[in-house]
Amino acid sequence: MSRTQVPPIKSLTIPRLELQAAVMGSRLARRIKKEHSLEINKTFFWSDSRIVLCWLRSETKRFKTFIAHRVREIQENSSISDWHWVPSSMNVADEATRSTKKTNLNIEDSWFQGPKFLFLSEELWPKSDKMYHAFLPKKLRN
Repeated sequence: MSRTQVPPIKSLTIPRLELQAAVMGSRLARRIKKEHSLEINKTFFWSDSRIVLCWLRSETKRFKTFIAHRVREIQENSSISDWHWVPSSMNVADEATRSTKKTNLNIEDSWFQGPKFLFLSEELWPKSDKMYHAFLPKKLRN
């Protein structure tokens, strides 16, 4: 499922907007699992924000209230191991916010189908960007 949202009038930093997107994704996944009749065994969340991925793998008491509350909600709604990094060039969510071309919204479009790599075997999916691990406390690194 795809979803986009207009940012609030009160300006937020890009990392906070990315965190809001992660909150929206975790809420959407929770709702789908609750309302769907099929059993969902595995969930994948993708973000091109290294900052958000670092926040999700950290203790919430390190952060100010805005970030701490949202990180805690995401951690309650999802498993942190389900969150993965995707390069911005493969992030179809950016098509809704950064597109400079006129979007062709037909059923074959990646906005409806998802990124092309999802149709490949999981071994060929983008691997976690290890760069963000350098910013984590040693006890939280994989």
